Order: sequence, then C-alpha cells, then structure tokens
Amino acid sequence: MGIIGNIFLGIAGLIYFLLASSYTKPTPRSGDAAMSHAMGLFLFAIVFSVCMMVVTFAIAWKGNFDWVSESRSQRNKIVIFGLLAMLATTAFCTILRSEPASQMPFSIRYLAGHGAWWMPLLLLAAGFVLLNDSIKASLPVGVYKIPLQLFAGLSLLVCAGLLIEWFGSMQKDEHRRIATMQADEARYHQQHLDDIEKADAMNGGILGILVFTGKYHEEDVRQNAILKIKSNPNWQQVLVELLDGYYAGEVFTFLEACDVDDKTLFAEPVRKGVLHMAAKFRDSMERTHTLHSDEFDYDTRRILATVDKFQGLGVDYAPAIQALRAVLDLPRTQKVKINAIPTLDEWLKKRGEK
Repeated sequence: MGIIGNIFLGIAGLIYFLLASSYTKPTPRSGDAAMSHAMGLFLFAIVFSVCMMVVTFAIAWKGNFDWVSESRSQRNKIVIFGLLAMLATTAFCTILRSEPASQMPFSIRYLAGHGAWWMPLLLLAAGFVLLNDSIKASLPVGVYKIPLQLFAGLSLLVCAGLLIEWFGSMQKDEHRRIATMQADEARYHQQHLDDIEKADAMNGGILGILVFTGKYHEEDVRQNAILKIKSNPNWQQVLVELLDGYYAGEVFTFLEACDVDDKTLFAEPVRKGVLHMAAKFRDSMERTHTLHSDEFDYDTRRILATVDKFQGLGVDYAPAIQALRAVLDLPRTQKVKINAIPTLDEWLKKRGEK
C-alpha cells in the first residue's frame, strides 16, 4: 500500500504544482475563459481530494495513524472527519482564491488568499512523512501531529461557519421569496380591484370581470365583481347570451359560485353552454399537442357544479354531459389519463346514464 500511496501522492503533488503555477497568472474575470478557469479549478480540486483520500487510506492501512487515538473506531472517525474538513477547506480556498472578498463567505474570506498555497502543501508533506516509515521514525511526533491538529481544527471551524452561513443564506432567501410573493399577491389583488372598478358593466364590461366572481378569489374581489355585474339591470340576459357562445366557460365561473335571480331563465341556456364547452373540449383535444392529466379538471368541475344547481327545472342535462364526455374519447396520440373522464362517468352513473 505504501507504493500505491506514494504514486497517488505524486499525482496530487503534480496537481498542486499545476495549480500553483496558475496562481501566478492573471485570472480571467468574464466570458468563456472565466468559466473554463473556474471549471478547471473545480476539477483539479476534486482530483487532488481523491488522491489524498487514497493516500490517507494507505497511511491507515500501514497503521501510521496510531498516534491519533488508541481506540481504532475513534481514530477512524477523527481521521475521516478531519480529512474531509481539510480537503473541503482546501478546495474552497483553491476555487475562491481570486474572488473579491465581498463575494466570499465570511468564514473563509481571510483564509482563501494564502490558504490555497500552504494547505495543499501541508497535506502533501504530512502524507509523505506518514507514508514512509523511515522518514516518520526519524522525526518527533509533534512535527506532523501539531500542524495536522491545528489544520484539522481550523478546517472544522471553517466548515461549521460555512454551514451556518449557508443555512442563514437559505433563510434570507426564503424570507425574500415570501416577501416577494406577498408583494405580488397584494399587487395582483389591487390590480383586480382596479380592473373591476374600470369595467363598464353597461357596455360589454361584464365579460372581462366574470373571472373574478369565482369561489377561489378573495371575498372583497368577488363581491366587488358581483356588484359591478349586477349594476347592469339586464345582467342576467347578458349572461344568458354569453352562454350561447364561445365564452360560456366564463359564465360557468359565475354560476358555480353565485346565485341568480331567475333560475328558470338559465335552465336551457346552461344546457347550450355545456354543448359549447364540448366544442371547446374537442378543439383542445385536436389542437393541443401535449395534454396533461388535469387538462379539463377545472372546466369539468364548474360545469357539473352549475348543472347540479339547475336540476329540476324541466331540462335534461344528461345528453349534453354525455356529449362532453364523448369528446374525451376522441383518438389522440397522448397516452395520458385524463382525470375528467372518471369524474364525468361518475356523474352519469349516478343518473343512470352510463
């Protein structure tokens, strides 16, 4: 194992020589050169770390870590954690060496500039001594023990600091994300209220604010939209006309969540609206290249909830629902299972239609 360890130690030494040579050259700050430089440092740090792990394993195999602890299990833990901490700190120093101090974590800010020089060198020197029994025997234990203990302790502190800073950064990012979401929600909420306020219910403005009457909008937005719609004395007739056309879906948003004054006025138009939605479903089936399983969930829920509200008024909605359901059986290349199919089947089954 000593020969293998020395081979990998030599490879690690060569990598350090190449890295040290690059430190004397100007560091590119932008463009492809900067990206290549950063990637090169990262790869060199990885290879150096792997080589030093092999060297450490070879030293442990030879029993040359006996000075760490009398307990084998405790010794292995100390060596593993100490090595990982030292390699991680060395890698961070190597990669961040030329970065501006303001862009470095505080835990390593005052170490990276010079640490990239002496940290790998200390690991190489310690590995060389511990791998070769004759050299190890000729030196007092403190020559390699004290520097390694100090380096390992410093590295553990650095790694702990980096973890603390990372968790702190994550919390700050989460707080910023939440604050941004809240600000966006407040802005959208106010925009919805402004859109409702600007809408002219007497001249076609009802269509644009029907979406705000849905049950999932804020209550003040819903109520403002409903009041604006009902400010038109003929609002029910406007909705009836919209049901018999392309915008039937917007009316279903209103009818699912809101009551009307004259339910009988809507009984037949609702049936026609379902047929118009079937035509829209057909268009989606034919034109949408990527269907999702929940593609028709929202519209199906609104339609069925509305139809249920207008049952018992002398109109049979089952044929229209069957037409809607039949559209979902059209040939399609997508193999996705559409959630709306079992929902519609269950509705028809309860009414003895399927």
